[in-house]
Amino acid sequence: ELHAAEAAVEQARQNATAGYREAIANRERAASVLAQATLDRDRQRDLLERALIARARVDDAEAAVLQARKLLDAAEAQVQLRAGGEQQADLQLAIRRREVAQAQWRRSAAEVERGVVRSPIAGTVIALHSREGEVPGSEGIATVGDLARMNVQLEVYQTDIERVRVGQAVHVEGAALSSPLTGEVTSMGLAVERQSVLENDPAARTDGRIIRVKATLDDASSRRAARLTGLEVTGRIQITPDGP
Repeated sequence: ELHAAEAAVEQARQNATAGYREAIANRERAASVLAQATLDRDRQRDLLERALIARARVDDAEAAVLQARKLLDAAEAQVQLRAGGEQQADLQLAIRRREVAQAQWRRSAAEVERGVVRSPIAGTVIALHSREGEVPGSEGIATVGDLARMNVQLEVYQTDIERVRVGQAVHVEGAALSSPLTGEVTSMGLAVERQSVLENDPAARTDGRIIRVKATLDDASSRRAARLTGLEVTGRIQITPDGP
C-alpha cells in the first residue's frame, strides 16, 4: 500500500506539472485569439466610419472580442489554479494518503518487532516449551543456557558444610559419564533446605537438611557436559588440608 501511495504521489505530481504547462499553453492561445479579435474589431470600426459596412458587422466583432476576453480570463484562472505546485488539491490528497500508508507501515513494522522474541543472554536453546501459535505457559517459551561454562549443583549435608570452602576442587561422577568431571566450588547457599536428591539405598536418610553448593566445571569438563543439562550426578569435594 505504501508503494502504491508513493506511485500515486509521483503520478499526481507529474499530472500537476503537465496540467500547469497545458494551462499556460491555453492562456497563450486565448491571448492570441483575443489579440486577433481586437484587430478584427478595429478594422470593422474603421470600415464602419467610412460607411463601407453595416453596423451589425461591428457588433459581431465586439461580441467576438468579449468572448475572447472571457476565454482568456478563464485560461488565466486555470493557470493560477495550477500554479500552486505542491499545494494543488489532487497532489495534496495523494500526499495525505501516502502519509497514512507510511503510518500504517510504521505501525505494522512495530508490531512485527514486538513479535520477535530475543534471548536476554547469548547461549543455546536447551528446551522449547512453546511452539508457534501456542500461548506460553508458566515455563515461558524456551530454556536458554550458556553451555560454554557448565555448573554443578550439589547438596551438602548441614553437618558437613563447615568443611566446604569456595575454591575447593570438585570431582563429579555420573552414570552417563565415562570418566569424572572436574571443577571447583564457586558459591555456597545461605539457606538450609530439605534434600531433593535421594540415594538408591533404602536405608538412606530421606529427611536430611542440606545447603546447596555450586561448582563450576573447567573448560574441558564443560565441553563434555554441554549436552548433559539436568544430569543427576554425585559430587565429591576435596577438603583442603588446613580446613576444619
